[in-house]
Amino acid sequence: MSPSGYPASTSAQPDLATCAPLASLYNPAASPPSFANPAATLALETNDLSQFFQSLDAEFANWDGIEADPLSSPVGPAGPAANLPDASIASLGADLDGTNGANGMDGRNGNAGRLASDGPPSAVPIDDSEPTSVHQDYNTFNNGFFRSLPKPLRDIVVQKVHNVVTTTDLGRNAAMAIVMLYRLRIQQQQRQQDSSDPTSADGTSNVEQQAHLLAQSNHYFQRALEHLQTPIPLEAKMIAMLDLQTFQFDQFGAAAANAMLLLGEVWINEALGSQPTLDLSAMRDPANALLTAIACTDCLCCISIPGRRTIFSFPDLPGDPSNDTPSAVVSDVSTHKLNVDTHLGLPLGLLLCVAATTNLSCDMEALPDELVRVKADAIEAAIRGWRPPPPLPHELADPVSFHDKASTAEMWRYATLVFLYQAVHRRGPLNRAIREASQQIISIGSRMLQPNRPIPSSHRAAPSAPPSAAASPSSAAPSSPHDSPLYDDYLSAPSTRAVPWLLAGTCALTPSDRALCRQGMLECGKQLAYQDDVAALERVWEVVDEQGWGVDWRTLLQSEGRSVAFL
Repeated sequence: MSPSGYPASTSAQPDLATCAPLASLYNPAASPPSFANPAATLALETNDLSQFFQSLDAEFANWDGIEADPLSSPVGPAGPAANLPDASIASLGADLDGTNGANGMDGRNGNAGRLASDGPPSAVPIDDSEPTSVHQDYNTFNNGFFRSLPKPLRDIVVQKVHNVVTTTDLGRNAAMAIVMLYRLRIQQQQRQQDSSDPTSADGTSNVEQQAHLLAQSNHYFQRALEHLQTPIPLEAKMIAMLDLQTFQFDQFGAAAANAMLLLGEVWINEALGSQPTLDLSAMRDPANALLTAIACTDCLCCISIPGRRTIFSFPDLPGDPSNDTPSAVVSDVSTHKLNVDTHLGLPLGLLLCVAATTNLSCDMEALPDELVRVKADAIEAAIRGWRPPPPLPHELADPVSFHDKASTAEMWRYATLVFLYQAVHRRGPLNRAIREASQQIISIGSRMLQPNRPIPSSHRAAPSAPPSAAASPSSAAPSSPHDSPLYDDYLSAPSTRAVPWLLAGTCALTPSDRALCRQGMLECGKQLAYQDDVAALERVWEVVDEQGWGVDWRTLLQSEGRSVAFL
């Protein structure tokens, strides 16, 4: 089916008429264990994590120097890719604690690339006690993390997450690691906006505050790793995994973030079985909303890793047999009963198209060419026919934010089309469909790049007073995210366009297009993983320029041990 030079998939085609066990955080025991399914695609010993934790214990010694030198970071070229289906769980420890970094180097050497504070480490001692509760700033962060969920579902999910993390040591420490990183980022952003004031109101230098925040964040992350083996409910594990992945994404890069997702995959397969079914029509349930965020993160990981299947299976994917007309296939995702954004601005209908493309690219070598064509045509029809739901009245109150959301969704539509043609049709950047789609991404995205864009009213109204770095990490009661001085739902909005920018970048041939894609990626954030993503793009461009024709960028990055990741 595929041209020579592309690795053949070894994944077997699942029976289209067979449904996998239903995923549920409330009753994981209702699903069979992963070893009961002989078609399990995860090549790991998912029922024995002893080797992993032995490896992790050996790495804890490397953290002894963190408080003495909290600003050290890995440097160098983008590092080993996390080939998640083929990775050994015993080799995961180094990636989880970041001491070997996303770049394959010892985290104690060098100080470039990683988001660090702007000065020497603070002399303020770190409280070694466990956090008794989680600061309300965690709700603020999650209000941004789940920014794509519509209200009031987002508020319910944020409160649900807070309630769950406070029940376990793993959850509390992972959450507080994120709180300290979030405070550090807010202070750095405000320092850029007001560089004329080098000190905070209480006379403590910003440099010392930021160094102390980073040391605290590292400390809580280390404490969280010590609780990874503690038996806790799957729901608590999944929330902690998202927090730890965010820390890895920020501090140690793409490969480390992907490694944390692998651990989450192990936990899901242990509790729910191999490729459990996730019904996205029930996403308004807070527990399903959490699983959907994980499913979305996994699908984005699949975009960059050839041969990787989705963790979950989904009913009614484009290209699957239609329930209404068995002789036809599903080719419409706009009529889904819950046509909303899921995570990172990715509309639910397009998430289904990404999942369908991912799994078809794994199965196509074992399928007849005609069946592959029918499925691919159905996926393309679903992408081209997708329409966003009508705007809600409150969305029209801020025209700039609504324009951003609509534009981001269109960038996702064209990015999904690029992915289909790259992964299934195996076409290069000169293909007309890819060329037109990538140009649409660049055209739409360039209008939202700084300094061309207006500021949404929600951003203009956001308070500017930063929290004290010395604030207690264990304030008692959570409050509404809107009550926090840190609240700014626009702070991380550019990251919703990271995947479209990267996919457009893999097709960019001219210096001007490449410059726009690079700028779009860099505006997503200062996290180290985004720097890895840009380095990967630049490597693709280098090879294309050397060879004179397009390359399979996913295979190229995998062969060179490079990773890309998205948050």
